Amino acid sequence: MLSVDGRQLENVKGELLKLKKKEEADCPTMAQRGQDKRAEETEEQRNSRLSD
Repeated sequence: MLSVDGRQLENVKGELLKLKKKEEADCPTMAQRGQDKRAEETEEQRNSRLSD
């Protein structure tokens, strides 16, 4: 088993906290992308029906 000192553990905790904060900040962006994608698909479907 690898030994881990307190400083390494604190560094890892800090990195995890940074990633968690970044992920939380990106969530609204990801939700908006999903909405944009659905809107785009709907527009494509509409255009397809109109061209038939």
